[in-house]
Amino acid sequence: MTTESRSALLYRGAVLGAAGAILATVASGLPQAPWSPPFTVSVLLWALLVTLAEVSPVPLPRSGAHLTFTPAFDLSAVFLFGPGLATLLGCLSRYAAGVLARRPLRAATLSAAQAAIVIGATGMLFVAAGGRPRAPFAGEDGSVVPAAAALAAYALLRAALAGSEAAVRDGRPLPALRWGDLKWELMHDLLLLPFGAVLAWVQIKTGTPGAAYSLIPVLVARYSYRVWDDTRRTHLATVRALMSTIDAFDPFTRGHSYRISRYALRLARHFNLPERQCEEVEYGALLHDIGRTAIHLDILQSPRPLEAHERAMLQTHPTIGYEIVKDLPFLEGAAEIVHAHHEQPDGKGYPRGLKGSQIPPGARYIMVAAAFDAMTQDRPYRRGLPPQTAYDELRRHAGSQFFPEVVEAFIELHRGGAMARELDAADMQFYGQSGEAPAARRPAA
Repeated sequence: MTTESRSALLYRGAVLGAAGAILATVASGLPQAPWSPPFTVSVLLWALLVTLAEVSPVPLPRSGAHLTFTPAFDLSAVFLFGPGLATLLGCLSRYAAGVLARRPLRAATLSAAQAAIVIGATGMLFVAAGGRPRAPFAGEDGSVVPAAAALAAYALLRAALAGSEAAVRDGRPLPALRWGDLKWELMHDLLLLPFGAVLAWVQIKTGTPGAAYSLIPVLVARYSYRVWDDTRRTHLATVRALMSTIDAFDPFTRGHSYRISRYALRLARHFNLPERQCEEVEYGALLHDIGRTAIHLDILQSPRPLEAHERAMLQTHPTIGYEIVKDLPFLEGAAEIVHAHHEQPDGKGYPRGLKGSQIPPGARYIMVAAAFDAMTQDRPYRRGLPPQTAYDELRRHAGSQFFPEVVEAFIELHRGGAMARELDAADMQFYGQSGEAPAARRPAA
């Protein structure tokens, strides 16, 4: 058994054990609930709302994260029904969501156990601080402090569990939590949990049907995301179709634009570019060589040094590429990257002689990634260089042909295997069995 699997087993065991203890504690209050028909109907309808919220996360455009209203419903259930029923509803919603999503039973069980810990502990703290179900919104004195304590406890507990799970997944010791493991959960919950108080107030004032209207913004947001995602997929399909034109034109460089897009995108995220700009970098990298389709193959594949007029012809391809894509509205930013991907920090690049800050970040990433790929790939007239030799060559021209910080970032990411992982994540989808395995996939020793 590996260290990682032992950590995962330890984590699951601790979560299940703690969840069982909390469930046993809060379950004692269930028989004392006012089980009148209206109350029972409210509980059942609230269970449906919590489950719908759990199975309807809203993906956030360009971030990979999801926004879910489940925490708000969890907290409002604590305020409305107390720790016992709120914990039970939370567990059942996670199980139901797991079944609907066809998740493995073990994953659904772990999710339900995590919910039991967070909601149960939050509910017990709420009661211990003097809170009573429905009281925070009935105008009683002293109700704000228990509600605020419950909100803080929920956010901190959920972040701690999420951080621990991330540590286990990455093979780090359980106590080795990082701020990056916690910040998204904390930001997400602190933004949405106050909405739980609003939900509880609406439930008290108008009943569960009134609270059900709170799901309308969720459904609208999901619909808006789907429209955005469909548009994004159409754009990406258009760019890939154009990329296939490049591959068909020069089969010896098949896959080059795809690899450069993955490398450049990884660099963009390394330098913390906004996601919108990352998308432009990806498109620009996929299309950076589209202008080469206007250049004769005798020039592109010449095994001898090019003559002056041939070199001048080759150097028109960034401008040709720019003219091809600039009139597509969603490719305006990518067109500028295509136009500048052969410029240099010292101003000796082409076609416009840009220098330094005049060169867009995406073009800076592409010039390094493309040079490395060209050096390490086999060509009809030469064998590819080993990665270490390519690293040395990039460093030799840093400051003149390449931006030094981009060179060092690329080498660090490639040597550490991050670039290979970028290819592994999507390479099979686009190239599968028919594509050539990238010669530079393995980092240098």
